[in-house]
Amino acid sequence: MERIAREHPLDDAEGLVEDWAKRVEQEHASHLVRFRDSVELGRFREELGRFDGECTKSKDGRERMRLGMIRLLGAIQSSESPGEIEQHLADLKGLNARGTSKKNWPDLALAELTELQKKFRAFLSEYEAIKIDPEVEAAAARHACDLFAVYSQVEGSFREAKAGRASLDFSDLLRETVRMLEEDDALRAWTASGIKYLLIDEFQDTNAGQLALAKGLMALGDRAGAELFVVGDAKQSIYKFRGAEVEVFDMARELAEETIPLDVNYRSLPEVMGFINAFFRRSRALEYVEAEYKGMQTHRAAIDEPRVEFLIPEEVADANSDALRNLEAELIANRIGALCGADGSFIYDSDLDISRPAEFGDVALLFRRGTHIQIYAQALTKRGIDCHVIEGGGYYKKQEISDLRNLLETVLDPWDETALAGFLRSPVAALKDETLMELCVEKGLSEAFTSAMGVADAEEDLRLNEARELVRDLREHIEMPLAAFLRHVLIETSLEAILLSGPHGVQKASNVRKLVDIAADFSHSGPARLRAFTRYLDDIASKEIREGEAELFSGARGAVKLMTVHKSKGLEFPIVVLADTAQGMRDPSTSQPFYFHRRLGVAAKVVGPRGDSILPGIGEVMKRVGKDEDRAEEARILYVAMTRARDWLLIGGSPKPGKGSWLRLFDDIFGLCDRSDGDEVCGEGWQAVVRRKPVDTPGHAGDPKKRPLETVEMLLGR
Repeated sequence: MERIAREHPLDDAEGLVEDWAKRVEQEHASHLVRFRDSVELGRFREELGRFDGECTKSKDGRERMRLGMIRLLGAIQSSESPGEIEQHLADLKGLNARGTSKKNWPDLALAELTELQKKFRAFLSEYEAIKIDPEVEAAAARHACDLFAVYSQVEGSFREAKAGRASLDFSDLLRETVRMLEEDDALRAWTASGIKYLLIDEFQDTNAGQLALAKGLMALGDRAGAELFVVGDAKQSIYKFRGAEVEVFDMARELAEETIPLDVNYRSLPEVMGFINAFFRRSRALEYVEAEYKGMQTHRAAIDEPRVEFLIPEEVADANSDALRNLEAELIANRIGALCGADGSFIYDSDLDISRPAEFGDVALLFRRGTHIQIYAQALTKRGIDCHVIEGGGYYKKQEISDLRNLLETVLDPWDETALAGFLRSPVAALKDETLMELCVEKGLSEAFTSAMGVADAEEDLRLNEARELVRDLREHIEMPLAAFLRHVLIETSLEAILLSGPHGVQKASNVRKLVDIAADFSHSGPARLRAFTRYLDDIASKEIREGEAELFSGARGAVKLMTVHKSKGLEFPIVVLADTAQGMRDPSTSQPFYFHRRLGVAAKVVGPRGDSILPGIGEVMKRVGKDEDRAEEARILYVAMTRARDWLLIGGSPKPGKGSWLRLFDDIFGLCDRSDGDEVCGEGWQAVVRRKPVDTPGHAGDPKKRPLETVEMLLGR
């Protein structure tokens, strides 16, 4: 907010209205130029050209509209000023299809052209001039200034509170360091004198404050300091949500005396990288960071066979998105089984420097978002393929961790009926709901459990008494060192063995073993009691502290890894599957009363005459610019995902790609969803195969139902 306040008159409502007017005009002009140069414009023109010769009468209304659109699109592409573009846009908007006759068109062609023109009109709506209402602008400016006044008071109180505690937050540390380096030459010289070379990696994920810190330490002109060396790739800037500013990389590049291009990919096969290069050249999806995509050269030798596949199940009538996603997951699991089966593919093992048969541990499924990740894990498990979900959060809310926490809470306090019920229904006690109901008929659950009360079912009664005995035993050992006590719990409950007998057993057993390691780390800060540890677990679970599942042991068979693209950053895999690519891009929220943008400032909604919320012109600009920035980052995330692949790149999605989805982008370029099983898409040095049906493959040796039961110790890699 401080940066916004420096660049916008947030203490002067009238001045703010004038500032907004200038920025709206500038941004609209830039938006029109981007429209002129957009790949979508050329694509629509090509699509309209496909209907040449379809109409039998040149004076038909729909045909005249089509020809007018082609002419005006060409005029826009050759326009030299935003004013010319805007005039052509107005002319486009004025076109209509009056006078259309169905008898002049083949039925299918007329329907397709009508749909295309409808789609194009929707596309044009994003480039219309923004309407300005002076009353709305004035009211919104007053709201924005009021917001800044409130913010200033709150921020001032917060600053005083930090000063009273002699505390700094993360932003303070960066800001104060930069301030001291800029204001105190002696301090800067002393600090910089200890650094001869300053290397900053992954610089595309930094922000302006971090660049200012680097500049404060570097040698400039006659000023002594460090020689700055930054490494990065703007195409891989994917941390906008953490405050990364991709444009800062270009600012750093302008400071450089020398630029060394890193344009050789040592990871991927030419057949994989060739496809990636072709896709980004044709889509121009990365134009915000690289106006003309240059592509990457490859180091590895070509193998002259298809190594890119699209896994898109055939469309099923009346199937919803979940059903189609399940079909996609099954198709992916089937293809992984074939690639890693007895007659599967060979991959290059960089550690051993040999070519060897692909194994399940060579495969990674990457997701833009982890919302539906379990659907794909279940499809793999159903096929008998072990998998490991690598998540950024959710560990403390896993069922097996909750079960263990409930047991620990019951040991500490058997009168905690919520924890007791969870423990009794867990795999450790394994009592039925009916048994818990029977226990609660005459007494509370805790009173019934702590007494000698029995139940009618003999088998259930035996389990109930075993649960009582377990709690008594654990209470007697509660003074043991924390990690040792948890190991004792695992031994007495046989929880690991119980978990190993069910789905994803190795992962779940590893997760509970990881809790022992967390307890050991917790104990390092001082004498640890069980009560303090359970409160700690409750606290981090309620705050949704991000913690990944336990890493599985590295065995010969391995497991397919499932993770988000952000988790895969910096990694590489022989076989990469981009899954769930038909999921549409999220629309930015329109419910908030205020909009913020680090360059455009702050905008406030006002209540219109009908009680509706109205944004000023600058707010509409922020929405447009935000959407463009989101699209640009989506393209960079896709680039990161695709370039994780070494030997195989598989792209899965449902046959109904959502708006703004990755698969929609692929479909626009290659026309995938209309292709048949086995069709090929080819380019210079690469081939991609479209698969719509599963490959017939026998069950593999990895099927847990067909292999002998290993011991708990072996499965956990001990």
